[in-house]
Amino acid sequence: MTHPLYSHNFTCDPALGEVFPRMQHVWADRGYTGDLIKNIKNTLGWTIEIVKHPWTGVKHIWLPQGQEPPPPIEVPEGFVVLKRRWVVERTFAWLGRSRRMAKDYERLPVTSENLVFEVMIRLMLKRLAQCGL
Repeated sequence: MTHPLYSHNFTCDPALGEVFPRMQHVWADRGYTGDLIKNIKNTLGWTIEIVKHPWTGVKHIWLPQGQEPPPPIEVPEGFVVLKRRWVVERTFAWLGRSRRMAKDYERLPVTSENLVFEVMIRLMLKRLAQCGL
């Protein structure tokens, strides 16, 4: 489930601190950079870590004349696992296994949100039943 952290002017909603009182750290995609990081830190006191490829932004760099370029970074071919990205992808896979959540047919976002709760409750109950609790 996602919550809008910012509007188009990159201001953070202070009410999120009340909705998620135990939240301390956020992992975000490269789209959440710039002023948003400072706004989240100042408004909510959360730390935010941008998850990106190690070679992001190193392909083309400008250097002063006479300065040696850094050694080239080897970019692996194919799929590369990014730090903490797998958590989101795994959760989307769990949701996609539910027939109702496989396609987004819902008209209201509240309905989709409730279906996410239903799928996750069912997943937790199934795991609790398997371990004998």
